[in-house]
Amino acid sequence: MDYNLPESCPVCKGEIVITSIKCKRCESELKGIFRSCDFCSLNSEQARLVKVFLASRGSIKEVEKELGISYPTVRARIAEILAVLGISEAGEGEAAPESSDVLRKLESGEITAGEAADLLRGRKQSGGGHGTRG
Repeated sequence: MDYNLPESCPVCKGEIVITSIKCKRCESELKGIFRSCDFCSLNSEQARLVKVFLASRGSIKEVEKELGISYPTVRARIAEILAVLGISEAGEGEAAPESSDVLRKLESGEITAGEAADLLRGRKQSGGGHGTRG
């Protein structure tokens, strides 16, 4: 049976180090200190969302359909995945999406009008807009 690598030592919560790997076919075994991949720290639910997101070419609308979850839930889970991977979100040091990108996605059906409005509002709040409307 295959198991996921634990995130930390179950006894002391210290960092786990991979010291042995083995070939299933020929049973050759290598010993040393190996690093795990960045995505190995994702749980199975997070890994599935990443696969669906990539298969849908980044369409949150398609992720919603495939996983049967709402737009805010998809966004929240993506934020969790970004945190696990150590990646900051837009608004945390990265540029917000350009208006032209948002409109292109809206036009192609990748996002809904409500999602486009949310993205554009976020852009204005992060300093991308020119002034405020009264």
